[in-house]
Amino acid sequence: MSSSLTEMIAQINKNALAKPTRYEIRIFKNGAEDQNARDVFYNCSAVQVPGVNWEFYQERRYTIGLTYPVLENKTFTQIMLTFYETEFEKERKYFVDWGNEYINRASLRVKYYKDYVRNIEILQYNNRDEMVYKAILFDCSITNISQLDRGYDMMDAIPEFNVNLQFQDMREQYYQRNSGETF
Repeated sequence: MSSSLTEMIAQINKNALAKPTRYEIRIFKNGAEDQNARDVFYNCSAVQVPGVNWEFYQERRYTIGLTYPVLENKTFTQIMLTFYETEFEKERKYFVDWGNEYINRASLRVKYYKDYVRNIEILQYNNRDEMVYKAILFDCSITNISQLDRGYDMMDAIPEFNVNLQFQDMREQYYQRNSGETF
């Protein structure tokens, strides 16, 4: 066996691969964890940790020569959550109720931004139940709740639906093994 292959195997053994099934999601409303969301997120079967886009424009100095990229904007991809449906649709109801907070029903006016956005944390754990990663999404709001699929050909299927959210900013924290300290 070559030394580079031995080094690669040693590196994998030293730094275990991530376990994408070991995650937890928390929603914070008005600065406190939303306890109503806790039961809902037990049925979250999948989550996509958002990606980051850096947008550049090309600038040419002194109007001659080569161009070079200049950062113009930083944006994030939307987050998508997939949920198993339960008998009384408590998961869907949670997000529909949240979406209904955007508009004052009496005046039909959109409420203030700060009144309906929420912060979300996505926590990643390893096999020893140690937190290894945290994504904190600030000022989240729902952009889409998918349809509910029904049909006689789905007798044994577990029904699911998706929720898409946008957010203003994201902070990521990476934790060191066995220490709980971020780096």
